[in-house]
Amino acid sequence: MSTTVYLPTMGCIACIDAIHRALYQVDGVYDADIKLGQVGGQATVYHDSDLHLDILLQACERSGFPNGTLVNN
Repeated sequence: MSTTVYLPTMGCIACIDAIHRALYQVDGVYDADIKLGQVGGQATVYHDSDLHLDILLQACERSGFPNGTLVNN
């Protein structure tokens, strides 16, 4: 299963690394595709179907990106 998280304050390569590390620490996440856009960025997270999606937002918040929103689920 995949879920996309929009991260409006993400803006550099270091941000991508921080998000990547945070998401891979979540049990049930097995891959993440993180991209920068014109404004902010997004992370498409591949995870087990029983993962509570709020955990993804919490991981982003812990890595310094508190304004993440789920784009799809």
